[in-house]
Amino acid sequence: ALEPARGTLYNLAICHEKLGKIATAWAEFVELTRTDSNEARSKDAKQRATALSPRLPKMRIMRTSAD
Repeated sequence: ALEPARGTLYNLAICHEKLGKIATAWAEFVELTRTDSNEARSKDAKQRATALSPRLPKMRIMRTSAD
């Protein structure tokens, strides 16, 4: 039995990727790798998440001492 919710999330992630919502798409693909019982879709989601990873916005927070 297919899980329709997982298929919908997969399609939504692809849409977010195409719209440039990289962080949202990445999070959705990562969720699919953990929760999707469809092996082919889960594998594709993992590949897509890995490909998006270098494009994710990153922030570095540095703490300075207040002497």
